[in-house]
Amino acid sequence: MFKRAAGLLLCVLLIFQMTALPVRADEPLYFLAIGNEVQTVSDQTMPFWSGGYLYIPAPLFNSSTRSVLGARYRYVESEKTVILYNEDMSKLLLFGMDQNYATDAEGKISYPGSILKNGTPFVPAFSVAKYFGFEYSVTEVSQGQLVWLRQQNFGLTDKEFADAATYPLASKYAEYMKGKNESPSVDLP
Repeated sequence: MFKRAAGLLLCVLLIFQMTALPVRADEPLYFLAIGNEVQTVSDQTMPFWSGGYLYIPAPLFNSSTRSVLGARYRYVESEKTVILYNEDMSKLLLFGMDQNYATDAEGKISYPGSILKNGTPFVPAFSVAKYFGFEYSVTEVSQGQLVWLRQQNFGLTDKEFADAATYPLASKYAEYMKGKNESPSVDLP
């Protein structure tokens, strides 16, 4: 009788434990905000660290964010080259995907280079921010880390921005987790 009661209690505890724990993303989860807009969270375009540098997806400079940051993006796949430039082409960073450095419009070299991850080119946030004159920071938030890129003198501290972005972060997190929890449908014959 004691073994049955202990077994039943263990089953109840396991069921309670499974339902009580919230589903969490694989660590670490990085959010990306450009100016005042939190971007959609995706495993394909999530910032990551490599060799002590934070890498951000280069295609973000080809969206509506290019007007916020003042930089544009072009990927020449046949030449395995990422080009970041401003509107009048006075500033240009050239990343060869098979090189560990970038070259600017004057031929100066900076390290590190870009990384191709899952078919998406990523560039080092530090080098790009320094060259184009914008700021970036990484702030811990309840769901992970917030990577924030913006023009200088944005007017908010990192904490103020993270606090103001609480709802968009929660919304993007929920969308991301919903996508993680959805299993692909299987067509049966």
